[in-house]
Amino acid sequence: FRGSTSVRVGRFSRGLVMGQVMLSFTLLFASGLIVKSIAAASTIVLPFRADILAARLTLDAPAYRDDKTLSQAMERIRTRVMTGGIDGATFGSSLPSFTDDSTRVQVEGQTVDPSSLPGIEHISVGPDYFRVMGIPIVRGRAFGAEDRFGNTPVAIVTRDFADLYLAGGDPIGRRFRAVIRGDNPPPPVWLTIVGVAPPAVNTARNGVAASSVFVPADQFPARTLDLLMTTSGNPQSHEAAVRRAVADIDPAIAVYNVNSGQGRLDRIVWPVRIFGGLFTTFGVAALILAGAGLYGVMAFAVRRRTQEIGVRLALGATSGDILQMVLRQGSRLLLGGIALGLGAGLFLATLLTQLLFQVEPWDPSVVIATLAVLTTTGLIACAVPARRAAAVDPLVALRRD
Repeated sequence: FRGSTSVRVGRFSRGLVMGQVMLSFTLLFASGLIVKSIAAASTIVLPFRADILAARLTLDAPAYRDDKTLSQAMERIRTRVMTGGIDGATFGSSLPSFTDDSTRVQVEGQTVDPSSLPGIEHISVGPDYFRVMGIPIVRGRAFGAEDRFGNTPVAIVTRDFADLYLAGGDPIGRRFRAVIRGDNPPPPVWLTIVGVAPPAVNTARNGVAASSVFVPADQFPARTLDLLMTTSGNPQSHEAAVRRAVADIDPAIAVYNVNSGQGRLDRIVWPVRIFGGLFTTFGVAALILAGAGLYGVMAFAVRRRTQEIGVRLALGATSGDILQMVLRQGSRLLLGGIALGLGAGLFLATLLTQLLFQVEPWDPSVVIATLAVLTTTGLIACAVPARRAAAVDPLVALRRD
């Protein structure tokens, strides 16, 4: 009866320790992925002024269905807000790097299937957009008064667009069009490239580089857009003034998501930071529990096998042999828990995909780091009881009841 109880207790203890190691690996692996995501997010450099104040507007009332009326309303709003600390204003269908648009394009004379190339973000912009946003034109020109409806449709592309779609050739004067799929797609509009802007890192696409295309709002108007302003002092302090200015033009226009460019970026990455802290805390706690559990099981096993160890030493076993025997037993528990943790960690990582930023769910560096931390902790937890076993006096051990 006594022996069977010891066997049951031993199996339960070993199973508990393997479960602790599995949980520790899973949480440490998840926290490693999110910590790496936090590090990636902290290195993002916005391709425009981070202190820009952006206010989202929706002009979808019947009064704005006519493009000319819409353009006139936006110009009145733009002029109206430029008072009391707001020294520059423009508008765009979205902030660069913050759209999840993935328009497919085809370059004139190119035979490559557009579906084989990554999509681009498509942004309709108002007058003086690049100056207000602090985005330089590195080649060609910015949009001007001549880029209006009825004239040649034009576009400004980012430098990586030229590298990807034009094989690094001179983009100025080249034409491309959007590829719109469907049963009855509208006729394609060929756009002539007149300028090149620096590339951006797209926050909406997990931080991957995004080729961008800018088009003038006078040729391609948008009815949901960002009013973009440069301010003096804290951008958020001008929110009330912006809302009043828009209401003076039309109280029916919805104004929402008022924030600075940096504030919008922070809103995107805050879940990564919050969950990163939580998973790191839980992972460290689980690591401590796993180490303590492994130490306890090994210490208990050494006490139970004191006489056996004494016999082995009396028959010629060395302290090194005893040390290896105990470490092997602990290593089996450690490796069993890690094997289970690998599967659980991959499953959890796939659930956390939306929280990861520029990190793959099965990142090799995070796997290696987690294995190193957990293995080192486990071996240290096994080493103390193993050294104690190796130091057993055979005469004392053999006289033990």
